[in-house]
Amino acid sequence: DMHYIRKELYIIFTVNEAILVRRDGTEYRCFFILENDLPVYEVNKWLEYKGMNSALTSKKYAFELSEFFNYLKHGKKSYKNVRKKDIINFVDYL
Repeated sequence: DMHYIRKELYIIFTVNEAILVRRDGTEYRCFFILENDLPVYEVNKWLEYKGMNSALTSKKYAFELSEFFNYLKHGKKSYKNVRKKDIINFVDYL
């Protein structure tokens, strides 16, 4: 069972900010997730898409996902194999 006190979690997934350039040359802020300082490609592509119109949306999703991913990791689970029970347990943990 994956019930942990937040302060006891070791942070594996972190959030960083980047300035990206659109095709028209304009810049926009985007937030992305790293796992042990390496980008999580498939998640970051989704965050980039979600953040194209709103940096706040990208930031909110990135921080929420990184907290969920850290929770899963400490339960020895991967975000790639999440089940409904994992989500319910995480919501209870919050």
